[in-house]
Amino acid sequence: PRFALARAAKVVCLQELGRNAIALEFAEGSIAEVPDPSPDLHIVLGRVLVMMGKVREARAAFEQAAAIDGDHAAAQLALGEVLDATGDKKGALQWYGRYMKNPGRTPGDARRIRERHKQLQAAQ
Repeated sequence: PRFALARAAKVVCLQELGRNAIALEFAEGSIAEVPDPSPDLHIVLGRVLVMMGKVREARAAFEQAAAIDGDHAAAQLALGEVLDATGDKKGALQWYGRYMKNPGRTPGDARRIRERHKQLQAAQ
């Protein structure tokens, strides 16, 4: 619908070029223009916001992505990571746990998150 994935890819490209302000503007505009909600657009928005140091806003973007599709592996991972980074270890454990059970997870991230999940559990 309205090329949500292509728009998300453009945001990533802009971010890779160091054009975070333009990436942010394009991501926000794309979210407003795409009629059907896309978790991918909210995820790339959140990633740009993290790069800009706007972690609270990033968390809201990742939460919106998870609200759109709670089974979206990238949304689960992003939300777990931002919660972990902001000190919400309980929330991070919950989302990391969901991510590790998700068949759409990536092998490299799954190994890394499995280890982090163990560390957080041991710290409780």
